[in-house]
Amino acid sequence: MLELRNERGRHVRVWFDDLPDASFPASNTVERILTPAVHELVTPRSVMVEIAHHIGGVIRYSLLGATFTPDITVLSLVVRISVVPWGQNGKPFKTPLGYCQGATIVGLPVDWAPMILETTCSVHSLTDLGPGLLWFNQAVYGQVGSHGGAFSETAKIVADLISQPDFPPSEETVRVVAGL
Repeated sequence: MLELRNERGRHVRVWFDDLPDASFPASNTVERILTPAVHELVTPRSVMVEIAHHIGGVIRYSLLGATFTPDITVLSLVVRISVVPWGQNGKPFKTPLGYCQGATIVGLPVDWAPMILETTCSVHSLTDLGPGLLWFNQAVYGQVGSHGGAFSETAKIVADLISQPDFPPSEETVRVVAGL
């Protein structure tokens, strides 16, 4: 796990492969099928990114994790996002960052999924993963300070990190990708 900060109030934690539990029973999924750029298999991999960003008097908060499972028997890359209905109370989550305003809830509101899916699929290097399933199935949002834009930004970071050719990526790569 990497824990990084900058002088602009951004605090980021990143986990590779051994992720903390932020899984939730999905009520539904949204997905998109992409054509992989390569057909070689990469190793299975997981990434989780947690961001708390102080902006004025508000803390923007998001935690999102995904796992890529290669599958040579398919010719596509499936990007899947697990969601729950807005307001559905998931299990509480005490963030390791510890300063999110209000309670944090495990789950991902369905309203944010289209923006997250669009942002994820726009990451150029994503199709370099090859055929398989990229499943965003771990998420935590704050009752205060979380919104679709924050999760969209976090999804881009997760997708960029999980599709790095050298996995896990170096701390310097993480800093660049996370905007630190």
